[in-house]
Amino acid sequence: MRDRKVSVVVPAFNAERYLCATLNSILGQSLTPHEIIVVNDGSTDSTLQIISDFSHVYSSVLVISQDNQGLPAARNAGKELATGNYIAFCDSDDLWEPEKLKRQVTYLEMHPEFLAAVSMYSTFTNNQIHRMSGRRPYLPINPRNLLWGTSWLPGSASSILMRNDPETAKLAFDESLTFAEDLDMWIQISTLGKIAILEFNDVLIRVHDESMQSVARNDPNIHLLSMLKITRKFTDKESYWMLWLTERLFFWFLLKEYILADRELLKNVNWEKVVESSSTLKIGRVHRVIDFSVSILLQSIRKMLIWSALLFRKLKQ
Repeated sequence: MRDRKVSVVVPAFNAERYLCATLNSILGQSLTPHEIIVVNDGSTDSTLQIISDFSHVYSSVLVISQDNQGLPAARNAGKELATGNYIAFCDSDDLWEPEKLKRQVTYLEMHPEFLAAVSMYSTFTNNQIHRMSGRRPYLPINPRNLLWGTSWLPGSASSILMRNDPETAKLAFDESLTFAEDLDMWIQISTLGKIAILEFNDVLIRVHDESMQSVARNDPNIHLLSMLKITRKFTDKESYWMLWLTERLFFWFLLKEYILADRELLKNVNWEKVVESSSTLKIGRVHRVIDFSVSILLQSIRKMLIWSALLFRKLKQ
């Protein structure tokens, strides 16, 4: 059996409000981390002092400081320094249940064909749990299904543990993305190997107005432009129609979220910029109506595929 050395990377920017609780939840793991690499990403509050205080008490807590470069760059800086057999990421405002790392490492030890393991999650505010994730009836995890939304991974980067080997060492979070950089990484991992979803809600994702996800969701331009970039990045560049199909699946899925959540946000969409960032979307009113209609049809087909797969699995059992 290989050494159970887990490197945990914690990116931190102006994280004084929640960082202590996050580090304590990592230090409280039943499988003690080999090292906890906390990357201070140019914080202007007491974040660096908090990290230093922890490092003086716990030799496993390592302090890295850099100019502010953003969340993906901070994760990459920590990942490059990781020396464990496994790497896990935890955002500076999230929490882990005590068995999180042990369950993931045990699973990967028992299933060498898997490259990474992802835990289920709950969202919470002020110590009150609002929603718990559950396994969804989606298709197998691979790049195309992740792009089309026909497969799904729970949570954020705080949910995953991956092997640290020569293959995964080449992977990096896309530093040009301001949203969905975790999805970008999941697609990269799925091109190399299999990802397992574990049936344990071991991750607590804190919901607050200052989080990266909240900021992006309140700005549909960030959301749409990031997703369109990921779509272009991983879709076969020689297949226009595959890109056309994938962009519309993303396009309607995201707009539907905003329509259901807050129609007012749609007024802030910079349609010219969105279309400029796309290879196939058109700006004219007629084109937009056609795009909406086609996107609705594609989403309906997507749902039929998902539920057909679920029914097929149940019949096989």
